[in-house]
Amino acid sequence: MPGAGGWVPELGKLGKLIKGYHLLAATLDGERALIGQVSNRWLDSEIESTIRVGDLPLCTLNTYRGSEILSSIFYPDEDLDPACIRLDLIDQQDPRWDTMINTNRLPKLEPRINGLVLSSTMLQGVRRYGASGSGHRDITSNLVVATLIHDCVGKIDRLASLDINECPLVDSAYIEKAFGKQVALHSRNISDYMVQFKTAFSQGTVNQLDISPRYANAIACLVAGELRLSARAAGESIIQTLDPFKKKELIAAGIDTRGAFPEWEVLERDYHMTRAAFSLPGVDYSALREPIENSLLQAVEDVLHDPRKRDRLIGRRGRAVHEVHINLPIMEYYDAAATPDNIATIHLAALEMTRHLDRCRRKSRSTMAAHAFNLAHAAWEAFGENLDISIACATILHDVVEDGSAEVAGYNHSLRLLRKRFGGPIAAMVGEVTDASDAEHGQRKAAYTADLPGLRTAQKAYNVGRYTSMRIRATDVQTPYTVAGIITKLVDTTVTFNESVRDPESLGGWWRDSGIRIYWAERVRGPIVRPLLNKLVKEIERSRTDPDYKAALGLSSEMIDGMVRLIESTVDAADRYMTQNLVILSSEYGLNAEEERQLLTAFCDSKMDEDAFKAKILHNLLDDARLREQVAKGEVPSFSHVVLFPKSENAEPPRNETTLLSYREGYKLRREYMRRLKLDDDLHDAFRAAESQTVVNHYHTRCDQRPAQYSPVSTPAANVADNSSTRSANRGS
Repeated sequence: MPGAGGWVPELGKLGKLIKGYHLLAATLDGERALIGQVSNRWLDSEIESTIRVGDLPLCTLNTYRGSEILSSIFYPDEDLDPACIRLDLIDQQDPRWDTMINTNRLPKLEPRINGLVLSSTMLQGVRRYGASGSGHRDITSNLVVATLIHDCVGKIDRLASLDINECPLVDSAYIEKAFGKQVALHSRNISDYMVQFKTAFSQGTVNQLDISPRYANAIACLVAGELRLSARAAGESIIQTLDPFKKKELIAAGIDTRGAFPEWEVLERDYHMTRAAFSLPGVDYSALREPIENSLLQAVEDVLHDPRKRDRLIGRRGRAVHEVHINLPIMEYYDAAATPDNIATIHLAALEMTRHLDRCRRKSRSTMAAHAFNLAHAAWEAFGENLDISIACATILHDVVEDGSAEVAGYNHSLRLLRKRFGGPIAAMVGEVTDASDAEHGQRKAAYTADLPGLRTAQKAYNVGRYTSMRIRATDVQTPYTVAGIITKLVDTTVTFNESVRDPESLGGWWRDSGIRIYWAERVRGPIVRPLLNKLVKEIERSRTDPDYKAALGLSSEMIDGMVRLIESTVDAADRYMTQNLVILSSEYGLNAEEERQLLTAFCDSKMDEDAFKAKILHNLLDDARLREQVAKGEVPSFSHVVLFPKSENAEPPRNETTLLSYREGYKLRREYMRRLKLDDDLHDAFRAAESQTVVNHYHTRCDQRPAQYSPVSTPAANVADNSSTRSANRGS
């Protein structure tokens, strides 16, 4: 996307860290603990959906996580130890077996991103609190970022382009260009030292290595991060819950899936490797070895001696996960509430997000971690180093309360807990974008914000530094969005649109069809995004004519310029998503390439009035007879899946064109915003045309090659079919 004026954000400490997180999302989001890169079939099987409790296989129900689910469903008013749950004592005819739960509650192998986030956070703690509290001067922020991203080298930056052939390989030159010479140098050195360490470990000669203390600490953090991932996998008894095709992938990667404790070998290897890394001269004791030894290493050692204790690795107080996090100096000593604009707060926010959304996946192939990091990066691309660190933290944490809830992920995260850890202002920013019980609260809040004069900064709204007497509620309609809330809502929309455009073939169920997609964009997300865009456009126009505007609101020229770029990126993402939706609509009616082009051209032709559009497109190209043929051939599930018809049990419900027509008006409104901001010129017209064609080509390339369009996507519900007969027999159903 061409930035306003060709603007490229300056790269400082904030930018390097956020770009580092973004690079993890771009290169490693398809990698999992134990195995590394997994297949698209594996990724598709993890996409968020709902599943009936009675359809969970016995191997899942018999794990700690399965017992937690059963406890919450069948004994909601009892404070039971999940380990006490006995399937044979639960009434097999109880209607609660029909309860639908979110698949984000089910055990999964963690994204490898989580381990690298933990490792870099550990090293940040050594940097601040090592050397008996005085800190390690040799451990710089550049070294911390290099530790975070060093494993991205050799991978493809798949977020650089829709066309995988245009996505660059991440190598040393890429790192130097993106992060600077120091990060590139540290990244190369870490990789070299890691090879030396692993070779020496396999030969039993670690004590002969000569590695400087700063790199020894980096290696120790990286190895300990891997141990944390394998420890959770062992505690979750994860391999036994995997589908046969996933076990085959593990076997192909050299992991033995047989036996009662197949994670043992990896766990033992990672344990001894961590012990060896901690023996390197210069590895800090108080800030790294001591907290890890007294939590993670001790717990794993107990399990290696007595495998019956493996469930102690997990749980709400499990030493493999919970204690290793809360025992870190950055968690124990660092006061994020008092210093919300310190770079260390971002490290803490990333750790908080990954440990509470570890099992959560999106309705695409993206993990929650990648989604959060992409939001932070989108905000930084608009505002650069002028982005408040507290706002960057809010973008990373924006889903922690909503998706870290008991109903979604099995945790009980809350705004109260977030406020305790990060202070009132950041908790309030997250609260602004956390869905309330009423789905319309966000829309009413956006409309209220648009009607008020001026913009509220978080500093003024929340009085940063005061966090003991604030009212913090989810999507409080009585309080307008602050600049932080507007930024988070818009970048969330941008990233969500881009996720769908990138992997269209991964979408399942209703989300493959034009009906729910356009309805969601226009009727659900639209009433929030449109007022906020309109609000920003009006305020930017005022700032250009009122010389006192910026001083009165406390907004710098740089922030105003960032808002322009934010609007530009939001509009461009909405246009890409719209193009994909129209291509889907075209395929639902069986249009050929020329007819598809006519649909796209007419939809975006502002000179064509509504009557002409109806006559040429709605009542000619999009003819019900053509759709009827598509439904009869099985190319489309039903009329209700198409945007021109309401969701109904009728085979052919009455046609309703209002949502699509409204969607077209929304496109025209976006064009008006761009004209008002003087962003609609020949350059942008050419860019939009090229982007539109890229989206069209990408969709057809990815989706025209897949099996029958409406064959079921591999989902957790589909993957448990092999266990249904056994489960039914055991339940007596």
